[in-house]
Amino acid sequence: MKILKNKNYKTILMPVLIIGALLLVCIASAFFLKLWPFQNNIDPNSIRQETSSESSKNDNPITKDESEADANEGKSTDDVPVSESFSAAITKLEQNDNQISFAAKISNSKNPGTCVVTFSNPNDRPIVKQFDSTSKDSVTLCESTFSALEFSYLGEWNVSLRYYVGSEQAFTEGRVIIK
Repeated sequence: MKILKNKNYKTILMPVLIIGALLLVCIASAFFLKLWPFQNNIDPNSIRQETSSESSKNDNPITKDESEADANEGKSTDDVPVSESFSAAITKLEQNDNQISFAAKISNSKNPGTCVVTFSNPNDRPIVKQFDSTSKDSVTLCESTFSALEFSYLGEWNVSLRYYVGSEQAFTEGRVIIK
C-alpha cells in the first residue's frame, strides 16, 4: 500500500476545505436571510384562527352578517367605539373546585352579540375565550366556564369582558383569585 505524498495530499485537501467553507457560508446566509429551506411559510392569520377555534369549546361558529363583519374589519378593540346605548356588568366570577364560572349581564342590548372574555396576569399568558351571547327572559347574558387547569399561575387575575354588537362594544372588568 502506498502512502500519499505530501503534494497529492495538499492537492486533494485544499479544494475540499474551500468547498466546505463555501457551503457553510451559503447555509449560514440562507439561515439568516430566511431563505429556502429555512423560510417561515406559516401564515400568522391561520395560527390566530386555529388558536381561537382550538381554545373555544363552543362548536357553533360565530356568524355575523356581512355588514357587521365589514364594519369592524381591520379595527383593533381600541378603534371600536364604546356604546352609549348598551352596557355590560360582571355578575358572577367565582371558582368552584376546578371550574371558574363567569357570567355578565348586558343591559339594553336589542341584538345578540359576541362575548370576548380575557383573563390576564403579568406572570402568565392571557387566557381568551370568545362565544355568542345568550338570551333568557329578555335578558342578554355572557356565560361560560373555564377549567382551572388552563391557569398555570395561581393568584390574582384581571378579567375583562368586551361585548360586541355591530360596530359598537361594551367593556367591563373585574378580578378573581385562582386557587
